[in-house]
Amino acid sequence: MSLYDARDTTRLLPLAEISGALLPIGDPLIWDGRGAAADLAEVPAVVFELEFKDLSGQSHKVKGGLIDLFDEVSEADALFPIEDQTWFEAIENANHLINADIPMPGDLVTFNTSGLPAGGTLMIGGHRYPIGNSGALSIRRQMVPGTYQVPVGLLDASGASLGRGEIGVEVKGDYFFMVGLADVTTGKNDVSGNIELLDDDYHYDGDVYVDGRLAFFLKGQIKGSVLLTAQMDTGESELSEVFKDLDRNDPRRLFKRIDPDRVYPVYGDNSRVIRDVDTQGKFYVRLDWDRSRFVWGNYNTSFTGTELSGFNRSLYGANLDYRSVEKTELGDDKHIFKAFASEPNTRAARDELVGTGGSLYYLSHADVVLGSAKVLVEVRDRKSERTREQIELVEGQDYEIDPYQGRIMLTRPLRSTANLSVLSIIREARLMVMTWFWWSTTNTSLAA
Repeated sequence: MSLYDARDTTRLLPLAEISGALLPIGDPLIWDGRGAAADLAEVPAVVFELEFKDLSGQSHKVKGGLIDLFDEVSEADALFPIEDQTWFEAIENANHLINADIPMPGDLVTFNTSGLPAGGTLMIGGHRYPIGNSGALSIRRQMVPGTYQVPVGLLDASGASLGRGEIGVEVKGDYFFMVGLADVTTGKNDVSGNIELLDDDYHYDGDVYVDGRLAFFLKGQIKGSVLLTAQMDTGESELSEVFKDLDRNDPRRLFKRIDPDRVYPVYGDNSRVIRDVDTQGKFYVRLDWDRSRFVWGNYNTSFTGTELSGFNRSLYGANLDYRSVEKTELGDDKHIFKAFASEPNTRAARDELVGTGGSLYYLSHADVVLGSAKVLVEVRDRKSERTREQIELVEGQDYEIDPYQGRIMLTRPLRSTANLSVLSIIREARLMVMTWFWWSTTNTSLAA
């Protein structure tokens, strides 16, 4: 762990560096101030950066908040009185990891407790958790598959032991969920008169027809490390053709889009509808393991490593994105392998729009492929047109898009000018921006 003067924005010269072999959760890290690179009496506050390794040997970094320094403990107590909330309750849902791309095999195990003595300490597997006034704790720990006897202990407010024991925990790491339906319809139609308009419909050829549909969704974890997500919806068609063209995109998906703001299910509780797949075809499958992924469905190529050979498009087909678990000393992926295969059934398009000070922008094309839009905001020099700043916006957070109409609504108005002395769009000052839109459009033709 490195400690820095809070006024040192460069973070180049640490005040002190502390290292250790093992630090259980809840054990305090005590530093007496010796060996500091500066006089602590002249330092009003410090910040810290913590780097640690997990059990698999992977390194992770944490950027801590501000720590005020006081000459006497009484001075700190006067300014910051003891609150009812313990330190664990205050940071329980906080995340200060610099890199959140961490493989986490196994399952999340939750220890729920109640009726504990206020001010005491609960020990689980060598880690210490303070007990607040509620006397209840909910502790979550990620555990790899296996059978464990987790040691637990309870201390009162004075530190005296109230008992010790063990809790048996079995982590299987495997789960499977699947829901599906199979539908078969048979019938026969007798039609008389002029039936020229029905010549292409096999339902009216005078024979018995049999239609079918098969649909399912499954999600499961294999050996605690491989996550499988799959979906298939053949649509209703003649039974002999139900499983044809499973690997092709379905242009009829265009007419199945539903506006979630106008049509939504009501269950009478807090249920939500989440679509965990993104595909234009009948079949979708995704395999996630470690930091790698294989997808058959809609995907983004994400070849953006260099300026001259970038290829960033949203396509339908197969995509493999392999990333090694090991990383370099600078935190980059040690090995990367990307491959994809797709049919050219969509075409790329781009719009470049000037910021108008509003929030609503219309694309030059409609029928945008779902999930293919990319929105960038650029700040350019007025005279040289040189790009001074570029920010990629996040759908759902920075903007909403209507893919059928080709309409983009920003969450905040986009100003037309910017203060060149402070190049940042995260501010209240005016912006001069060029808004770029990339997307893919289908080649489906509609006849009236």
